[in-house]
Amino acid sequence: MLEKKQAAYKRGVVAEDQAARFLSSHGWEILETRYKTKAGEVDLIALKDSLVIFVEVKARANTVSALESVSAKSKARIKAAGQGWLLQQEDHARLSWRCDLIAIVPNEPPVHIEGAW
Repeated sequence: MLEKKQAAYKRGVVAEDQAARFLSSHGWEILETRYKTKAGEVDLIALKDSLVIFVEVKARANTVSALESVSAKSKARIKAAGQGWLLQQEDHARLSWRCDLIAIVPNEPPVHIEGAW
């Protein structure tokens, strides 16, 4: 069981790195990776202009299963953690935000779903 958890953790780290590189190549500044709070965790927090995105990264066989794999509870935790992060920023009043998903699918470029929830 431990080996499966370690393998899943490694896949997640690789997928998050791939997603971060994808966002960076599209003009996003990566502000945080694996941002953790008591409320939850955000895989990536990125900024472009005055828009902050809280990104969930999912490595799955296809994009649909990546979207379906984020439960309502997870969405609420990501949103709460992201909003908590935002309130800690000096310039939070000028920033807008949204929750995105990046699907990492084998042999395909990352799929960025803006405003996934």
